[in-house]
Amino acid sequence: MGEVFYVKLNKFMLNHKNFSKTVLLFNKTVTLLIYVFYPALLIFLFKIKFNNILQMVLVPLISLIILSVMRKAINFPRPFERFNITPLCRCKKGCSMPSRHTFCIVIIALSSFLVNTVLGSIILFLGVILAVCRVLLGVHTIRDVTVAILSAVLSFIIGTLI
Repeated sequence: MGEVFYVKLNKFMLNHKNFSKTVLLFNKTVTLLIYVFYPALLIFLFKIKFNNILQMVLVPLISLIILSVMRKAINFPRPFERFNITPLCRCKKGCSMPSRHTFCIVIIALSSFLVNTVLGSIILFLGVILAVCRVLLGVHTIRDVTVAILSAVLSFIIGTLI
């Protein structure tokens, strides 16, 4: 997907304010919910002495640290930096790939499958929608969120095998 796609997408989003506000609200709400839900889930699992609690903490944590270091080293520009578009949410420049929002929710979803498949499925579904929102808001490209999803899956597989 090139510049023409992102310029047209941005123009659509800017021309449809109610839709843009809904996407922005969903982006903020899901992000906040996951960042509150995940620690609460870990506390609950710790209290019930869940067998895989260490894996539920260490795999996402170590993976996120590695991803953040890689992302900083790559320092890929965001779509609003590369193309003539207006981001629809505040975001710092650079460090676009992979999307950390997408990575976090997907690896949390995959970890949640260890607890309950329905829970994992719901969070994974929210993760895919969040990835789409990040693209619609002009802060990530489709490649950024795809690499984040694949990185989360690979990190989870490697983390569960170790």
